[in-house]
This record gives sequence, C-alpha cells and structure tokens, in this order.
Amino acid sequence: MFLVVRSLKQDDKKLDYKLRKHDIIKLGRVKYKVREICIKEFAQKKDKKRKKLEKFLKKVKEVEEKKI
Repeated sequence: MFLVVRSLKQDDKKLDYKLRKHDIIKLGRVKYKVREICIKEFAQKKDKKRKKLEKFLKKVKEVEEKKI
C-alpha cells in the first residue's frame, strides 16, 4: 500500500511529506528505494571540510618529511 502524497490534505490544507532514508517512491510501475539524501548546501559544506582536512594533512606530511 502506498501513500499518495499529492493528495495529502487535512482541513483543506495541503500537508508536506518529508522524504527519509529507506522510503520507497513509486513512479508509474517502477519503485525506487531512497538510499541517500543529498542536499546541495550540506554537500558543499562537506566538501569544504574535506578540503580543509586534506590541506591540513598535507602540511603535517610536509613537516614530518622535513624532520627526516
């Protein structure tokens, strides 16, 4: 059984549905399982943190090589 989100209402007001991991979306006859949700803003923040970490690790490696 599926919930038809398009027609989800309460007291003549449309309700939102928050998509979560492991939800199943049915489009026509095809079903899709949500594995991961990626929001652009969070992905950009994650990339910035990863780049900072990579720079830091690179500097640490350079310092260690100079000691040798």
